[in-house]
Parts: sequence; structure tokens; C-alpha cells
Amino acid sequence: TLGEIVSGIAHEIKNPLTGISCAVQVIQSEMSEDDSRRAVTAEILNHIKRLDSTVKDLLNYAKPKPPHFQPLKINDILDKAVFFVYPEAKKHNVVIDAATVGEIPDVMVDPDQMQQVFLNLMINAVQAMPDGGKLKITTSKSGKDWNTAEDKTEVQSRNENTVIIRFEDTGKGMESDCIDSIFEPFFTKKSKGTGLGLSISLRIMQEHGGDIAVRSEPGRGSVFTLYLPAMKGS
Repeated sequence: TLGEIVSGIAHEIKNPLTGISCAVQVIQSEMSEDDSRRAVTAEILNHIKRLDSTVKDLLNYAKPKPPHFQPLKINDILDKAVFFVYPEAKKHNVVIDAATVGEIPDVMVDPDQMQQVFLNLMINAVQAMPDGGKLKITTSKSGKDWNTAEDKTEVQSRNENTVIIRFEDTGKGMESDCIDSIFEPFFTKKSKGTGLGLSISLRIMQEHGGDIAVRSEPGRGSVFTLYLPAMKGS
């Protein structure tokens, strides 16, 4: 199967990568802080990290792990993801503004997979704002205080209580033809990356009984909205 083939290839790539990474770190540890060669070893380690990330994306796509559902508060997972992305956002002068509207019901999710979705969306947003900007993250629930007409239509079509997580950036935005393709495997407009992040994110959301909606305009940023079913009785 495709999963078995990719797993075999990944194994053959990851083992040498680990060895190379360890060797470079040993060499780097023996250099003085002002050694000009440290810049070279740092660049090698960055490329190793990129290759390792690419292999992980391919594995997640070709041989996805089944989710292990737990009753959790979505903001706890979101807070951890924001913590991990914050240094990268700060480096690019991107302000992250996270807010919660009302009481949020618990959700039944796999925390690691949901964090992966959040990280994918936030990293994409930061990369879409190379000259700085703002990433607004809002968590809300279905009810009378709708954020947009799109939310009301989406949730009513599901006929269930829904938790809504919106990621809104002030980046460069996308053309309509790009929006139609962004969830296709290996589709990317970036010079780096596999083009699998959004495809994997959509699959994870659908396995959780949820979905992702996108609105974007060139020069006016993008809005990615996640919909997750709330736990009954929560």
C-alpha cells in the first residue's frame, strides 16, 4: 500500500538524518561562540529540520494515525498552540490576539491532532504576513450571538451545537482559484513546504465531525473558520 511504501522510505531517510543532526551538533558544541563556522552548522541543522518536517507530513498524509478522542476544552489546546507559534510571530512582527466569546462547551477531540490543525493555520497566517500584521483568533459557540451569516448557515445545516474557532489575518490574501485548490494534496504557492498541511488539517477536522471554511481576498487577508460539534450536555 501507499502507506507502507512511504513508511519504508521515511525510515530510510529519518535514520541518516538523525545521525547527521547528532554529528553536526557535536561539531557545533566544540566551536567557540564567536566561531564564524557556527552560522554554517546552524544552517545545516535548519535544513535537517525542514527535511524531517517534510517526512512527517508525508507520513501523516499516507499513513494517518486514528484519532484518540478525549473530552477537552478547546481553548486549552489553542493556548498551547499559540505558545509554540508566539516566537515565530514575534520574529515577523505579527501580533496574536486571542479572544473567547461566551462560555465554550467541551469538545471530544484528539488533542495532538487538533493542535496540529491549529499550528498549521497559525504558521500559514504568520507566513502570509512577512512585513508584520495581526492574527485574530476567536473562539465562540453556536447561538444567538452569531459572528457572521456564514456561521449561522454552516451551523444550522449541521443541526447541532457547534464550537467555532476563527483565524483571521491581515496578510496578502488569496485569489478565488487558489482558494478552490488549497485543500488539495501537494498544492502550495510557497517556496518551502510540502503543500500537505491544509489537506491533513481538513482530513483531521472531518474525522472529528467538523469542517473548515475559508474566506479571502487579495490584499485583504484570509479567514479560516473551524467548526466542531460540541459534546452533548456540555
